[in-house]
Amino acid sequence: IPVYIIVEGSASSMGAFILETAAPHRYITHGSHLMFHGPSMGRAMRGNALDWLNAYNYIKALETLMAIHECKPMKIDFEECYSHFSGGREWYLLSGDALEVGAVDAILPNSGDLLRQLRATLSVQ
Repeated sequence: IPVYIIVEGSASSMGAFILETAAPHRYITHGSHLMFHGPSMGRAMRGNALDWLNAYNYIKALETLMAIHECKPMKIDFEECYSHFSGGREWYLLSGDALEVGAVDAILPNSGDLLRQLRATLSVQ
């Protein structure tokens, strides 16, 4: 079963991760945006210095793994992609920017257009 994801409004954080990793068909509507960032642990961390070092190492490893999956479908190389949101940065992409770097496959005027096309295609089969 083909999976289609349409971003209407915002796909931020885990929404952007799911868009890049779960769907072979990725769309965004005009006026929508994506936001990528690395993982975080929250603010109430406790423990000793070794606990903090382990948490840092875990976050860095997880950040790299997430980036591998998020950057894979894009048209830009891994280093360029990763540089936009590594080390705590947030990377915001408007619909045109998302299309340019390959974070989405097409820009739709609205989500209804694709839904009508899919319904027509499925009813023909």
